[in-house]
Amino acid sequence: MFTRFKLKRTKYQIAAGTAVFLCLLLFSSWFILPSQNEAKHSKNGTSVTLDNREVTLIDSVYFEDKQRLEMDFYVSISDVTQLKNVEVSVNKTGEASKKYNTKLIKINESFYVLFVQDLPKNWKSVRVTLSQEGADKDALVATGKPFYAAQKEVLHQATFKPKSEAYYESKQIDLFIQESEKTIVKNEKEISALLASNKKIKKVNEEIRSNLSYQTKEKQEAMTTTIQGNESTIAMQLSKIDELKTTNNELRSAIDKAKNKQKVLDWL
Repeated sequence: MFTRFKLKRTKYQIAAGTAVFLCLLLFSSWFILPSQNEAKHSKNGTSVTLDNREVTLIDSVYFEDKQRLEMDFYVSISDVTQLKNVEVSVNKTGEASKKYNTKLIKINESFYVLFVQDLPKNWKSVRVTLSQEGADKDALVATGKPFYAAQKEVLHQATFKPKSEAYYESKQIDLFIQESEKTIVKNEKEISALLASNKKIKKVNEEIRSNLSYQTKEKQEAMTTTIQGNESTIAMQLSKIDELKTTNNELRSAIDKAKNKQKVLDWL
């Protein structure tokens, strides 16, 4: 009798343990596995390739009063002779058949402003597919690499106020200034590294020369070759330093001109 009771209790323990394990596994999967309904979103600065051009998302804003989403894009110019206008298709994420009304404004060849209009109040995420004029939009929606905007992730503003083209041109100038300043900092770091490298190489050459006199002829020739190679490296690095300094001077001049133009735009 005791053996039967023990066996029966063991079966219940195994069943209960299995049930607890499955519950824990299901509960933990909610944290480990991404939800299929999770709203997709592209952060500002995200880029995709559009044929031979690169498109970068600059900003995303949702205006609550108009239920309107604004997305600003910077489009690189690779070949002026092949330039085409950019077009757009916007769908509900996960539902290609659900399309939204859009208005795409071309500020200039490299700056576009997209308005996704009449969004439902409970919208979660939209899928934005850009294409060049003449492309098969349906095929691109199916295969192209899109941008996404999620309501919970984009910046919200209570009211929509129309903005002038001058405002967006100024915004584009801000982008140019930011990128130029990043390049200047990067170049300055490279200049410092090259100067430090040249200093080390010169010290090595001085040490080699100080030990040159008492070496064998064969060793002296090898050491002389090393010195010449090091001096060639120094010359190349000095040339690179001059090139980087010239680039930075040109960028600083361009930034000054851009800021002056921005002042004019701010008056418009």
